[in-house]
Amino acid sequence: MTAQVGPGKGAPIAGRTAVYRFFDADDVLLYVGIATNVTKRWRQHENAKNWWHLIARSSVTWFESRSGAEAEEARSVDEERPLYNARKHPEGGWEQLRYDDSADLERAHLKLQCDLADGTLLPGQRIFVTRLASQYGVSASTLRWAFELLPIGTFDCSRKGLVFVAREADKPRDIRYARKRVQYPRVARW
Repeated sequence: MTAQVGPGKGAPIAGRTAVYRFFDADDVLLYVGIATNVTKRWRQHENAKNWWHLIARSSVTWFESRSGAEAEEARSVDEERPLYNARKHPEGGWEQLRYDDSADLERAHLKLQCDLADGTLLPGQRIFVTRLASQYGVSASTLRWAFELLPIGTFDCSRKGLVFVAREADKPRDIRYARKRVQYPRVARW
């Protein structure tokens, strides 16, 4: 049934599916998932999950079949109760704990403003979101929202893939990425 157990990421193994687990610094299980390409799937999580920065360690177990991995994932979610997996509610529907990143958002927004004001981040500089998020101690998705909170007319950023490009405010902004401004600590997101 199980082909390989070990920590960390794993390259795809032809015909096999991995069950991976993320744990925080206190060894609390945050999330259980499955993937045939763990590295690619984790990159997707890194860019989408606002709890990503909480991960202190991970484990990967390889299964010979996808159905075996799916069964293990379902068992793990039911019995181990990871914090951020969706669970089927007994009365129908799904429930999922949401990570409240409002404090992270405020911290990232203030740090961005300081870095812009003191010249740490410069107009025209390519800003790699995942790298900067790691420096700030927040997730990439939270940092993206912090960029959206920058004051209109003082500094602007446009997206090029997963890279923000800092630009002076008088340069035109690509309307495809314009979003309504949101306020923290209670962040209204669409």
